[in-house]
Parts: sequence; structure tokens; C-alpha cells
Amino acid sequence: MSSEREKFAQRLNDSLDNINYPTIGHGRQSALAKELDLSAQVVGSWLKGDDFPKTSQLVKVSRFLDVRSNWLLSGVGSKIPEKDEERECRRLGPRLDKEAFNIALIWMKLPPEQRMVLKKVIEGLVAAEKPRVSEDLIENN
Repeated sequence: MSSEREKFAQRLNDSLDNINYPTIGHGRQSALAKELDLSAQVVGSWLKGDDFPKTSQLVKVSRFLDVRSNWLLSGVGSKIPEKDEERECRRLGPRLDKEAFNIALIWMKLPPEQRMVLKKVIEGLVAAEKPRVSEDLIENN
């Protein structure tokens, strides 16, 4: 049975393979050490499953590989890090219906200038709708 360190090494090596990094025996250890500004010995201990990285080192390698540090270390959770806008929409998701949620996703991708323009348009539409709604209520009562 594989140790947790060996499982970590497997996830690390698989992630490096996924970005077409040099293979083991063909410069992987030295290239990663240089990339992370660490010794080849330290990086080699991770790649072989002899040791875990320190927290600060884990953060560096996770950012470099664009994977979640928790997943890389433990195999738990999602591999791919969540973008800020996806996290915010997921947080708001239960409070929004599907249409509003999809609009929020699009909104988060817009540059701030376009958001301001749309905000003014929406506010104008809402303001224009209020009198008509009130008139409709009066006519129906």
C-alpha cells in the first residue's frame, strides 16, 4: 500500500506531466528546483515520495501547477483552483434563481467600466418600471 508521501509524489508528478514538464531522469528535479528557487535535494525528496513540502513550498508549487494545494497534498477536494468570480457566484448561488445566477456569472467577467454602464442602464429600467407598476396596480384595484 502506498504511503501518503508516495501518493503526494504521484499527484505532483502527474501534475507536472500534465503541463509537459521534463520527465524524471530528464531534468524534472533540477527544473522544478530552479522554478521554485529551492534545492534540487528538497524537490527530489517530494518527487520520490520521501517527504512533504513545507507549507510555503506547497503554496509555491501549487500556484506553479495551477492546482489546489489541499488536493496536491491530500488528494481531497477539487484539483483545479476556483477563480474568485466562481467562488463568489457559488456563495450567492443558493439565493439566486438560475437566470439571475447566469447573469451574475456574465457580469463577473465584464470589466469595471462596462459593469458601471450596465448598472446605470438597469437602474434606469427599474426606475422607469416603478411608475408603470404602480399605475397598473391602481387600475386593477
